[in-house]
Amino acid sequence: MEKNIIEVNIPDNVTIVAGPVPGREAYRLCKGSIDIEERNILRFPPHVKQIIGSFFTGFFEELSKSMTTGEIAEHFGFDSNMPSYESAMDSFSRYISNN
Repeated sequence: MEKNIIEVNIPDNVTIVAGPVPGREAYRLCKGSIDIEERNILRFPPHVKQIIGSFFTGFFEELSKSMTTGEIAEHFGFDSNMPSYESAMDSFSRYISNN
């Protein structure tokens, strides 16, 4: 499975991303770059320090209609070099286990 890097567009003044509405907006902006046949690596900008699980509720809302949470976990990951990597992984793991 190839890696597909997805740059998640977050406004410069936002250091903590949270909530389903911003998640849906980020997904809308990324949707054209996502390849559900590949491993999509989400890369948040350096100014993002923390990602709250509710963001993923919105981001994966549309995809969850056609993919299981196991498929989402298999096809999405995070850039390990970004400052918010640990936060993203923790919140994503909680999102996956709760859905």
